Amino acid sequence: MDALNLICNLRGVGWNWSSSKGRLYVPTETRPRHSRLKYLLSTLLSAFFSAIILDVFRVCVQSFSPTKFCSPHGDDNTIFDHTLPPIQKYLRSSLITLLSGLTMQYSIQFGYDLMTLTGVGVLGNEPWEWPPLFDCPVKATSLAEFWGRRWHQLFRDLFVSFLPSGKKLKEKREKEVKRSETGRATSILTAFFLSTLLHVAGLWGMGRGMGFWSVTTFFLMNGLGVILEKTWTRVTGHKVGGALGWVWTLVWLVGWGNLLVDVWTRTGVIASFSHPDGKRPMDLLLPFISKIAA
Repeated sequence: MDALNLICNLRGVGWNWSSSKGRLYVPTETRPRHSRLKYLLSTLLSAFFSAIILDVFRVCVQSFSPTKFCSPHGDDNTIFDHTLPPIQKYLRSSLITLLSGLTMQYSIQFGYDLMTLTGVGVLGNEPWEWPPLFDCPVKATSLAEFWGRRWHQLFRDLFVSFLPSGKKLKEKREKEVKRSETGRATSILTAFFLSTLLHVAGLWGMGRGMGFWSVTTFFLMNGLGVILEKTWTRVTGHKVGGALGWVWTLVWLVGWGNLLVDVWTRTGVIASFSHPDGKRPMDLLLPFISKIAA
């Protein structure tokens, strides 16, 4: 049981190795924990809607180019339509990128909901052992908030525990020593580069190339964005946030995200789906929607 827990519980919820300051962030629970049945029903409802939402976004993405975006072979597929003027081309690719990011979020949420139902409903885990995975990423008003709190924190302990810079940061925090800006920036970029390696490994396993430089650019530029936010705060005395912070976060994520999603397209990831043929939610909903529209 402990082995199964550790396989699925990358954040270390309930384990002492994740209890150190800064190593575990858990979003506020919104499901009723006092009743196992109500908790399971709430999770089942989340899984149901996540399955529908992710398929809606996926259909929207694939509708931009049904022939190419539905091909798992990738080949020369790209989100960039070079027949369009530059502004229209990048607006189109950015919309595809945004929808693809939302698809990925709900895909991960759907899988986590299924594991939660198994853990609590079948293996007898307590509800508190399966806290929320995301903290409404769309509300992030800074890159630091997005990556450090609102996106899933499954690899947070990995970054803090195994990076030399992470260990030094922990030691200096315990001694209450202020860390140099150079060391802080190095730690941030190293963590994002490790994230690059994790994602590249997944793409490499598909056997259609890794898109190493595109993936690396996406993650390192996000690390640079976090550093720029910290520099802004140090120079102006104000943290990045509010409406302008939300716009900045969205533009930076989606802008550089074009590179990542284009790799997904060229390797066939964008053509994937999590439901059997003919059983996808949109396959069942589209005829019904068409009748209503008619």
